[in-house]
Amino acid sequence: MPLVPFISAYVARLRALVKRGQALPSGAQLHLQAVLEGVAAAARYPEDGANEAEDGSTGPGLGNNSSSTSSNSRARLSDAEVLAAREEQWEVEERRKELLVLLKNAAKLAFPEALNFVASKLQAALSGGVSGANGLTGFDGSSSVSKGPTAASVGLRFQDTEVAVTLLYELGEGAPEDALKAGSGGLVQLVLLLVTQGQGLPAGQHRLVALAVLETCVRYCRVLQQEQSAIPAVLSLFLGPKGLGHPSTDVATRACYLLSRLVKTLRANLRPYIDEMLRQLQPYLQIVATQPPPAGGTAVGKAGGAGSRCVVLSQGQLCRQVAVDAFCCYAGHRGLWWLWAPL
Repeated sequence: MPLVPFISAYVARLRALVKRGQALPSGAQLHLQAVLEGVAAAARYPEDGANEAEDGSTGPGLGNNSSSTSSNSRARLSDAEVLAAREEQWEVEERRKELLVLLKNAAKLAFPEALNFVASKLQAALSGGVSGANGLTGFDGSSSVSKGPTAASVGLRFQDTEVAVTLLYELGEGAPEDALKAGSGGLVQLVLLLVTQGQGLPAGQHRLVALAVLETCVRYCRVLQQEQSAIPAVLSLFLGPKGLGHPSTDVATRACYLLSRLVKTLRANLRPYIDEMLRQLQPYLQIVATQPPPAGGTAVGKAGGAGSRCVVLSQGQLCRQVAVDAFCCYAGHRGLWWLWAPL
C-alpha cells in the first residue's frame, strides 16, 4: 500500500490547518470521502482467502454439540487450514493498523461524513440478512424463531459484514466526546442498530464476524447503560450460538472474557435479567464441568488494541468467572450480601 503514507501526510496537514483555526481547502471533503472508501476497500479480508472456509459451522467450542450439528455442516477444518486462517488474520490485522489510524484521523476532521459512510456500510450489510433472534428465549420473556437466510444474505460475503462492523468499532476513537451522550443521535443509533439486529447479520456465524460484533458491543457498553431496552438483545448475542455457544474455541473463549467485562460494567443495569442469565449459563457450565480441560489456554487479549494485555486462560476458567460475576450481581440484587465477600 504505497499510497498510505502520502494520504496519511495529507490528512495530517488538514488536521494541522484545523488546529490553527483555518477552514479546510476546497475539495477536501471529497478527498476525505475518497479516503474513507479506500480504507474500507483495503481493510477487507481477501476474496477466497484462508478464512473463507471458517463459516462457524463446526469446531471444538462450547456450542459444538454433535447431536445438534446440522447435516449440511462442512467437515472440521484441518490443522493446516486453521493455521493458514490464523496467519491470514494476523497479516490483515497488521495491514489494517495504518489504515484504521487513517480512518480515525479522517473522522476527526469530518465526523458527520465518516458516520454516514459507516452507517451506509452497516445498513447495506444488515439489509442482506434477516433481523431478529434465532430461536432463543429473550431476556424480556419473548421467544422468536429464526426464519433462515434470505437469498440476499447468501450472496453477501463475510468480508463485507466484518469490515462494516470493524469500521463501527474503530469509529468510536475518532468520535467527538459527546457522540455517545444520551440523545446525541448518530453514533448511538448506529450502535443500537447493530445490537438489536446483530442476530440477523449475514455471515454472522462466521468466526471473524462474531468476534467483531462481540468486541463492538463491549466497546459501546456506555450506550447500553443509557439504553436499558437494548440489554436483552446484547445478552442474547453473548449467551447464544454466536457467543458462548459458538463452535469456534476462539469465539466461545473470547465471548466468556468479554461477557465478564460487560457484567462488571453493567452490574446495576443487569439486575432485572440475572435470573434468566444464570439459567442460560447453566448448560455451558455443565459442559465445562463434564469435559476435561484443554492442554493449553487461549489468548483472550485483543491483538493490537491500545493498552491491551494478552491473558491466557482456558474456556472453563473464563466461563466460571462469568458465572461468578453474574452471581455477584444476583447476590446483591437479592440482598445476599453475606455471599458477596467470598466471591
